[in-house]
Amino acid sequence: MKNSKNNEMDQFELKEQFSEEFFEEFQYDVEFRSIFESMTRGFTPYDAIEHLCRSKKNLLEHLKKLTENQPTRIIVSSEKLEEIKRQYNG
Repeated sequence: MKNSKNNEMDQFELKEQFSEEFFEEFQYDVEFRSIFESMTRGFTPYDAIEHLCRSKKNLLEHLKKLTENQPTRIIVSSEKLEEIKRQYNG
């Protein structure tokens, strides 16, 4: 990713590049905000999208690992346990 101080854009200049309706609808959208903020720091739209996609993929991989390693607790009542024992012992 290329980030250059020379490419930094004023947020108000960048905002003017979008229609008012679009900006009002998406200004609080996390993904749009990430791209918007990256562009104000000098990233090209392509670099900002690439960064967002890689970050999102990395987050999803970590969440998947977290859920796979999460222990599962099963709570069984004593009545249900007796029923399972009877079924198992025949």
